[in-house]
Amino acid sequence: MGISKELRGVVDEAVRRRVSMTVRTGAMALAVGALGLSGGISTAALAAPACAVTRSGAPHALYGTLALAVSAASGGETLMVRGTCEGQTTITANTTPLTIRGTGTGIGSTLTGGYQDGSVLTVEKGVTAVVSGVTIMAGTGTMLTPEPERTITIGGGVLNEGTLTINNSYITKNFAVDGGGIEDRGGILTLSNSTVRENNGGFGGAISVEVGSATVNSSYITANKAFQGAGIDAGTGATVTLNSSRVNTNKAFTYGGGLLVVEGSTAVLNDSIVTGNIATYGGGLAVEGVHTPPEEGSTVGSTLTLNGPSMVTENKASAIEGGGGIYFENGAKLNLGPGIVARNTPENLFEVP
Repeated sequence: MGISKELRGVVDEAVRRRVSMTVRTGAMALAVGALGLSGGISTAALAAPACAVTRSGAPHALYGTLALAVSAASGGETLMVRGTCEGQTTITANTTPLTIRGTGTGIGSTLTGGYQDGSVLTVEKGVTAVVSGVTIMAGTGTMLTPEPERTITIGGGVLNEGTLTINNSYITKNFAVDGGGIEDRGGILTLSNSTVRENNGGFGGAISVEVGSATVNSSYITANKAFQGAGIDAGTGATVTLNSSRVNTNKAFTYGGGLLVVEGSTAVLNDSIVTGNIATYGGGLAVEGVHTPPEEGSTVGSTLTLNGPSMVTENKASAIEGGGGIYFENGAKLNLGPGIVARNTPENLFEVP
């Protein structure tokens, strides 16, 4: 199920070219047309009020960008965001803990990257932050060079390396190679009462988790696209927990329409639904076995657990023996318990010998 470094390089380059072309030729179309898609943000956002940010530590001060307010803030403050704030913001250890509070999604409080380089919001290591009541959109991710001659983008909307809680928010229209909507890279992410919708990525259309943990509570992961793991890509060493959440109508071009659980990672679904997702293999979920030789550091596959009345239903895999519901490899551990896996196409479960 894993892909070679050569193929990953091809994918990275394809995504880079696609992003570059989109930025050059499609920015106006995105602003005027694409944001009016059903469930998205209407074109009324173009007439949204200007950015206005206030600080609890200096209530009479007014800032025209979130980045300026964050740089002026001290740890323990709350920032109130109104209007549409454009640009990229990084929260550093100098301002932890920090709360960013909007007035609600839509045009009430919007953080937009304006399709410029960078993640809309970055939370650095050692930072504790809470973000609520905002829309995060139009981010293109932070540049990262994981190995020589290979550069990717990570965290289109949000890049988290600290401890980040996102409540009552809407994350949409972002893209990056890893984590189109959110990249949780060695951090602790909690997403509650929120929607991650219509983001694009190479690996993890909505959310990518790399050696970190992500807990998704009462939230929707919907209509995202990716090369693999269109809803959530749980990378090696990741732990992903879904509580009373819904992962639906996401599309992966290879593995894991709803979720991809890679070698050495764990996913637990509690009272959650994975439905209407599409992939070549693992329409609902794809669960990896052991790929890495023991001498290179891996001896275990991944683990998937379905608890409570969790359901994997009405997902589709396009390949013959593709595992419409769940596609899993030898070495992966499945604990289906009381979970329901039904009405998937072409079959509910397919185990790779």
